[in-house]
Amino acid sequence: MVYFLGRDIKVGVSTEQANYGIEHTSGAIAITNTAANPKGTDVDFIPRRGGTVKETSTITAVSTNIAQYASTATNNRYVLIYDTSGKKYLIWFDHDGNGAKPSDVDEDFNQEVDLSAISANVNNIAGAIQAQTAADSDFAAAFTITQSGAVVTIVDKDTGSATDIVRGSGYANSDLTVANTVEGTGVDVDVTLAGNDELRIDDVVGVDFNLGAMDEDIAYMGQRTALKAEIKKEVTITITKKKSDNAFSLLFNEARCGIRATNGDTNFGGGSNNVEFDNNLNQPFADASGSGFGFRVYLELKAGSEVLTLPNCCITEYNVTLNPDAVQEETITFYSNVTPVIGTAVNVTTTASTAF
Repeated sequence: MVYFLGRDIKVGVSTEQANYGIEHTSGAIAITNTAANPKGTDVDFIPRRGGTVKETSTITAVSTNIAQYASTATNNRYVLIYDTSGKKYLIWFDHDGNGAKPSDVDEDFNQEVDLSAISANVNNIAGAIQAQTAADSDFAAAFTITQSGAVVTIVDKDTGSATDIVRGSGYANSDLTVANTVEGTGVDVDVTLAGNDELRIDDVVGVDFNLGAMDEDIAYMGQRTALKAEIKKEVTITITKKKSDNAFSLLFNEARCGIRATNGDTNFGGGSNNVEFDNNLNQPFADASGSGFGFRVYLELKAGSEVLTLPNCCITEYNVTLNPDAVQEETITFYSNVTPVIGTAVNVTTTASTAF
């Protein structure tokens, strides 16, 4: 357990990218939310940086044949929505009392939409979807659900990323369509690190934080007194944790500086394959759009009151130790030249180029 003046410290880390995270599966690491590797429902090993954009999805009623919407246990006619935390919300339909909840969907919450009392037009069908899902306390707690014409719009109440809305294979485009119209960025930042399984690093046993500056002595000919000038900030944080896998070892060997675009762009949306791991410790990619260079480390000294955010960190050291009791520990050292940000919550603002 880590203590700071008698208070537990929580440690978190994310990439500096708002649209790309890092997963650790089958003993390897990979970039997520690319076209080739979309973000799944699993929590990333290193999530995307927190954002302020809320994910927005839509359901559009197309068919006026109410019977065509009806769900059974096996006909794959349903809509599945994911919230920011990866919880699954199932919508299924009935029109004559014979409908049944799909049996092969592993949902967390579900809501039946009864179409028996409406006339057969797309506006009424969309209205029934909106009214009955918004009236469910579980759906209402996670989403803001509105309707305009034949379109139902579903906005996640938390900022951050979620998996796209899914339509069961039993539906065709002539029945209903679903779409993800706005992609949320990063992880949900409305919770503390203590309750955030995405950002938080578990099994931490030690934290060493150092904040200073690198000086340079400048001597002028004929002057006895030298000038000591600050060249850059020096921020170092060393995290010691129990070793449970090879994830941080791979991160040190393959992605010491996070993720970058292959074209040098610092502000790019999700779904691109033009990204790669960055091991260049000397080149912080920054332009007028800001910087996506490195990792962002968070120290929560007191939940809701004191959170220290360290932007644009690189991993400079990594080692593993074996204690006499046969417990393996790993130590990861992050280094940054950007001034930390102190606030009551994690800071998710993109680093400006002038900060370097």
